[in-house]
Amino acid sequence: SSPSREAGQVYYECTDPPYNALKHQDGLGVVPDVVALLNNDVRMLFFNGIHDLICNHVGNENAVENFPWKLRDEYQTATRYGWMAPSTGALGGYMKEYKNLQFLKVLDSGH
Repeated sequence: SSPSREAGQVYYECTDPPYNALKHQDGLGVVPDVVALLNNDVRMLFFNGIHDLICNHVGNENAVENFPWKLRDEYQTATRYGWMAPSTGALGGYMKEYKNLQFLKVLDSGH
């Protein structure tokens, strides 16, 4: 954080303008919309950094696991595998996928 301070940059965890622009939607949820897209075979990727303090990967993974879509049972029994980061060729996270739903936990990353 010291280099950003030296450059005159200040990090704010959650700034007001984006929140104010979207607060009318706060709490409405998107699960019905996501499920409708999944059931219509739209490919979806959800991802989280494992060091994200704002949106934890455990809660998001549980939510994705339990989407009430037509292939939930098959997704729940799919095998997680090591995902290789294209930029480094090294292990970059862990992916679970079935048909059109993917969930990636990205190593060494945050929000």
